[in-house]
Amino acid sequence: MTTDDGLLVSFGTAFHGTRIHRRAAAYEWVRHPGPLRLEPFTQVHPGLRTTLEALDTGGVRLGVGVADGPERRYRAGSPSTASNVLQPGPADEVWPALQPLLHATGRALRRLHTGVAAPADAPAPAGATRLASWLRTGHGPQHAPRLFALARQVLGAERWERASDWAADTTGAGPGAVFLHGGASLGALVLDATPDGQLTGTGTLLTGEDLARGPAAYDVGWLLGELAEFRLLPQGRQHPQTAYRLHEAARHILRGYGPVCSVAVGRVATLRILTHAHDFASYVGWHDQLPDYVGLVADLLDSDGAAALPDTPLKEAGALT
Repeated sequence: MTTDDGLLVSFGTAFHGTRIHRRAAAYEWVRHPGPLRLEPFTQVHPGLRTTLEALDTGGVRLGVGVADGPERRYRAGSPSTASNVLQPGPADEVWPALQPLLHATGRALRRLHTGVAAPADAPAPAGATRLASWLRTGHGPQHAPRLFALARQVLGAERWERASDWAADTTGAGPGAVFLHGGASLGALVLDATPDGQLTGTGTLLTGEDLARGPAAYDVGWLLGELAEFRLLPQGRQHPQTAYRLHEAARHILRGYGPVCSVAVGRVATLRILTHAHDFASYVGWHDQLPDYVGLVADLLDSDGAAALPDTPLKEAGALT
């Protein structure tokens, strides 16, 4: 139901909130920091906005939000995201349109990384920074300390040190650092649709809240971590067709992006899954599935996150290095 101001839906957590409004033939997405988020959204000066929105990304636009106090307002083509259609398993009728969309998302991230110079004062990626702090101290809101105790017990000292090292590598700005989206996610990839609701294979990647500077593998690994989470946790493994399409989704993103270090991507994907567990415990609440997340992270830490990547045929095709 649409309200008088066009509001279709409002949702969020203590970290991040979203409202979606219908505006004539388009949709306005309004996103804001949640009450427990400590950092505001990153600032985007007009010149940078022009540069980002002018990138030739071919199918997925970098939609840079307009600041309105602490909020960001975006124009997009529908009220639905890639997460909405991928997480329960993409239906047969939408899968053909999702494939070019995911390929274009990888290409858009490549254009961002290679076409825009990272400002020297751009921060380290916020998600990895948040995780690194928790790994070091165990501090955080709500159930973060409880998850810390569980994870320390399950992962053990050696894996814990490995995760901490990977997080430190990810938050460091080495000589190959690039300008990062910083929060690339399936929930920020808004689908374009025709008036009758048919997907067009194009979309908007909501951009500008977490801009950062860091390793190129970060944005790609962050997306692949989401897909691996859906695919590798128990409920995903119970549905082979869904798992297969999630696996294929990762392949399309990587093929769109092009050559990237598979080890670095796998490690970032692992950190993404652990960060999601941390954020759920910290900003939503406790869930009986959180031990499954920790168990999955243990397996991934033992293999440089290899299970989060597509299988050997893709590597042989040259998309990974």
